[in-house]
Amino acid sequence: MATPSLWFSLSSLCCWSLVNAVREIRKYDDVTEKVNLQNNPGAMEHFHMKLFRAQRNLYIAGFSLLLSFLVRRLVTLISQQATLLASNEAFKKQAESASEAAKKYMEENDQLKKGAAGDGGKLDAGDAEVKLEGENRSLKTDLKKLKDELASTKQKLEKAENETLAMRKQSEGLTKEYDRLLEEHAKLQAAVDGPTDKKEE
Repeated sequence: MATPSLWFSLSSLCCWSLVNAVREIRKYDDVTEKVNLQNNPGAMEHFHMKLFRAQRNLYIAGFSLLLSFLVRRLVTLISQQATLLASNEAFKKQAESASEAAKKYMEENDQLKKGAAGDGGKLDAGDAEVKLEGENRSLKTDLKKLKDELASTKQKLEKAENETLAMRKQSEGLTKEYDRLLEEHAKLQAAVDGPTDKKEE
């Protein structure tokens, strides 16, 4: 219960930061059209600096929100994959035990057939043979059902693994794009801060 509430809190914080960044961009975007700043170039640079900061916050909040959804989906897929692996192992063990039981009953059936043939074919042996044949049919049906379930679980596991791999590749691509945008923003910030520092001196 703690994990979903934490994820919801972080997503809400990212959404709030995103909305705040959009508001700041709209606030400083057309300030040069509303106010005449030609007499005060320092104020214009100050507004441009605030605009760049708002754009930086927009990029960071947007990518953080996107990455939070991707990480959430990735965690869900990994959890499903672990569950499928566990159920796959359980089905394997169940199928193996059913197969061993079927072999055991078939061996007992063969021994009873041999014993019945040696005793001259008594009625008790015939009844036992009919009973064992019924059990064999039941065990074969159970074995077939378990094999079908095992095949279905394997298909689900392969699908989950493919989805997880795709999400990992997508996450890596987004991380690289995020790093590239951060570098680009740092260069723009340096270009804006450079002239401001010189004028302050």
